[in-house]
Amino acid sequence: MSARACSMAYLTGHRCSPPEAVRVAAATGYGFVGLRLWPNAPGAQQQHLLGDAALLRETLVACRDTGVGVFDLEIVRIGEGFDPRLYLPLFEAGAALGARAVLVAGDDTDLSRLAVNYARLCEQMAPFGLTADLEFMPWTAVPDAASALRLVAAAGHPSNAGILVDALHFGRSHTTLDDIRAIPCRLLHYAQIYDGEAGTHFSTEQLLHTARCQARATSTCAACLLRCRQTCR
Repeated sequence: MSARACSMAYLTGHRCSPPEAVRVAAATGYGFVGLRLWPNAPGAQQQHLLGDAALLRETLVACRDTGVGVFDLEIVRIGEGFDPRLYLPLFEAGAALGARAVLVAGDDTDLSRLAVNYARLCEQMAPFGLTADLEFMPWTAVPDAASALRLVAAAGHPSNAGILVDALHFGRSHTTLDDIRAIPCRLLHYAQIYDGEAGTHFSTEQLLHTARCQARATSTCAACLLRCRQTCR
């Protein structure tokens, strides 16, 4: 596997500004970087870039000088009252940076409404060349791979839909290898590799703490997609 096929995920370099993250990724052999330009909760950590034209230019210069690209952006959370237009600055930044994917979390327990809003999100993102990669996480309304696949189907299989498989959440949800094999290859744009103890006995607080504070060797591995596709064939 080529090191240039891997992307340094946000949590690996979360203390870095976007241009710093690009340079750290280059220095450690990554070909891409993931950025969290939108916080996962109000007031939570993020990398500030939206609305800062100078910092966007600096990030683009870092990408040009190092050859490191931006692979994915975080994060869109679909809850009750969701409006995809709120995230237009994120999508515009993604297009400017040449990003490929946006990480999406499904929080709305009204699954019919969640499917409708996910479809709306995909439609909003399509002109920017971005995929909406739904990450199943055991504490959310989309707790496992089978749930994610059902949601994409209920949304009408948008052309830029995706399902993000995170090794940590695979090991901590009721997801089987057969569930992963059932995901069509066209929905697998990238995978995340986290190092953490597997099991379904953890409390929600423990799940959140590990995912946000303790996970080791956090990276987004584009090369894993090739393996997934070979397996699917």
